[in-house]
Amino acid sequence: MIICCGESLIDMISVANAGNESVYAGLTGGAIFNTSIALGRLDVPVGLISGVSTDLFGEKIKKDLTESNVNIKLLIRNEKPTTLAFVDVKNGQANYTFYDENSAGNSIHYSDFPNIPKIANTLCFGGISLCTEPAASAYEKLFIQEIKNKVLFSYFLKLTKRLLTQLTSCTCLDYKTAQCTLVRSSVRPKPGFGIGNRNQDQVSVSV
Repeated sequence: MIICCGESLIDMISVANAGNESVYAGLTGGAIFNTSIALGRLDVPVGLISGVSTDLFGEKIKKDLTESNVNIKLLIRNEKPTTLAFVDVKNGQANYTFYDENSAGNSIHYSDFPNIPKIANTLCFGGISLCTEPAASAYEKLFIQEIKNKVLFSYFLKLTKRLLTQLTSCTCLDYKTAQCTLVRSSVRPKPGFGIGNRNQDQVSVSV
């Protein structure tokens, strides 16, 4: 079983209406959420650990997970608002603006996490949940805990250039990437960032 650990949010996609005015359509998303959805649709046993709101967006997230065969028993539900990611696509390039402060996903602590099922053999960490506190430290502690239990890891970094700076100051990437089987970054890291460690079976960097 694969356990995905990280954000679930609403992508607000800019589209043009009949009057050629820009409006936003809300779609469920998030790097780790999307990973769990893809695995579930491939009939891979998968669960998601994520802070999910009880608001209408959180219920939509829960519904989409269930419909894609993702185990939702590990979700951490609370009444704080769902993270919103406004997406503006120009010339095929997506630009993100995140509204994540005091959100359901960003506000979780290590003590909120459920027990990891014994049948889990892979944990997938990543996304903006690794960039801001207190969630970043919570996931870091979970990561270290599960290394002791000899669980295999995949580590997915979904970063904007702004979040890249935040991530280097709040998490121990050199240590964690050294423990991972697969590392993927969505932007080219700075020298010394920790990506590209020789211990990985595969390193993929896309720009």
